Amino acid sequence: MPVNNINSTLRIIKEKQNGFIHIIVIFVMAIIILSLLGVDLTAFFKNETLQNNFDLVWEGVKSVWNKYLTEPAGIVKDYFMIYVWTPLYSVIKRKI
Repeated sequence: MPVNNINSTLRIIKEKQNGFIHIIVIFVMAIIILSLLGVDLTAFFKNETLQNNFDLVWEGVKSVWNKYLTEPAGIVKDYFMIYVWTPLYSVIKRKI
């Protein structure tokens, strides 16, 4: 694998890490804004109706995952391991 491909792969990984950091910053800012607006998150999440609604949605998500998405996700994972992870790991291992 040429050095340019390795550099571009490492750049993509770094960009994805920056995206994760942005999500964390946005999450923290949202909590700060809600706090400044006087929203009590503890009381919000102790609300029984809210908990029941989240339970209902979560059960639906699990059902869809188990019935429809488990097999395609497994196929995607297998292709990723064969065509991306294994070659990338072998290149990194040779460089070390």
